[in-house]
Amino acid sequence: MNKILSALLLLCLSVTLCKAQIVYEKGYLVDNQGKKVDCLIRNMDWLNNPVKFEFKLSENAERKTAVIDSVAEFGVEGSFKYLRRKVKIDTSHTNLKFITTNGNPEYKEQQVFLKVLEEGEASLYMYRLGSGSRYFYSFEDNREVSQLIFKQYKNRQGGVSTNEAYKQQLLFLTRCEDIKSATLEKVYYGEKELMKLFRRFNRCGTDDTDEEKERGWELHLGLRAGVSSTLVDLTGPIHTSIKNTGLERKFTPRYGLESELILPVNKKKWAVVLEVTHLQYTSTATLPENPNVMGLNEPYYLEGEFNYLNYVVGIRHFFYLNNQSKLFLAPYWGSATSLTSKIDFKRANGQKDYSMPVETSFSFGLGVGYKFKDRLSLEIRYMRPRVSLFGLYYYSAGFNETNLTLGYNLF
Repeated sequence: MNKILSALLLLCLSVTLCKAQIVYEKGYLVDNQGKKVDCLIRNMDWLNNPVKFEFKLSENAERKTAVIDSVAEFGVEGSFKYLRRKVKIDTSHTNLKFITTNGNPEYKEQQVFLKVLEEGEASLYMYRLGSGSRYFYSFEDNREVSQLIFKQYKNRQGGVSTNEAYKQQLLFLTRCEDIKSATLEKVYYGEKELMKLFRRFNRCGTDDTDEEKERGWELHLGLRAGVSSTLVDLTGPIHTSIKNTGLERKFTPRYGLESELILPVNKKKWAVVLEVTHLQYTSTATLPENPNVMGLNEPYYLEGEFNYLNYVVGIRHFFYLNNQSKLFLAPYWGSATSLTSKIDFKRANGQKDYSMPVETSFSFGLGVGYKFKDRLSLEIRYMRPRVSLFGLYYYSAGFNETNLTLGYNLF
């Protein structure tokens, strides 16, 4: 029953979180006449560049859809900005299975929304469709938007060669004394390196260390404490009555450490988590009379002692409520190290007949939680039964865990 309730609870919370992600953020759009309209834009965290988007003129206004033909520009300050441009895009395959022997771009003129990555005297844009990203640039001397050329193709020997003409296209950046030709020869055709290069040019001679830190990775380390509701279901050989016996439910304190790495993508809405916690408790179960355990026809009871270090790895996705608080949803993968875990078989008079060590295995789970100022957090997590073996291969134990954890980040 506890498993069903926990699953239903997490399902309801998941639905709530999914609704919470439908966020309309304060932004703007510019129409074809150049008129700027303040509005609320639905942030979809687009993987591919959009051709339309939803917006509202006020919180309680009707939801509308804007299409690329009617909007010249739209964005949310501090989050994203898209410009409509008619550009020549290389439509060559980026999948190495389908590349040809043609090393030149195969252009097609299209009207698209380009995502602004860096804006200034030299501006950088991105267009993504499917698995391939194309990068574009413009420079003050010539505001025309052109694609940075990067194309892989088959050479005469059957191998793969690369047209890296973008390195020559970027030579204008050497007007900044901090950027050398040798730097351009090493620059990778990717979002992070190109943004860093364009930002370096636009801020030539200035120190942008703080801004780089703000845009980059974040590592949090924190303390965790909470309570775990644990139920152990035992299963034994068919010929013994230990089959489907359960040790009584225990509410046990848990404590440990968590490291959280915030990824510098999608407004830092993704994080990788590693948690190590300690859990220790004892529990008992009474077997029916004449259980025929080990051939002894007398009442027995079980006493389980469980002492674990739990390791959990997860991927969190955040749903911003405001600038200070956010919800998160996370799938988890867990394992454990047994310290002194065993199950004792005892007679009715308390005499221990024998003990069986418990070995751990893997489990999966789902958690939902709340964070305030990236400092305090509260999470409820359900882990699917972790099936463990004890007493060679004759018995197994399924550990059902539902955890409520309070967290405090040290930094």
